[in-house]
Amino acid sequence: IKNFYEKIVLRTREKTHPYVEKYGTIGVGLFIAIPLPGSGTYTGALAAFLLGLNLKEFSIANALGIFIAGVLVSAASLGIISLLG
Repeated sequence: IKNFYEKIVLRTREKTHPYVEKYGTIGVGLFIAIPLPGSGTYTGALAAFLLGLNLKEFSIANALGIFIAGVLVSAASLGIISLLG
């Protein structure tokens, strides 16, 4: 289990660190907002924990990310934007 845990932790840190380094708490929200597998609220929560964000900071980032992702997916579903180019 230790190897599996370390693999997940390292991958999460690598994926989220650039966002947090550049944008701070909003960076976690932007990471959560990306509508792709592996970037969502669960991975964002793990990243926030690993990066030492408190509950208030994560809650703000999570709400922002979920809202943006919802708008993007809804717009794509309605044909307003095309995510495939």
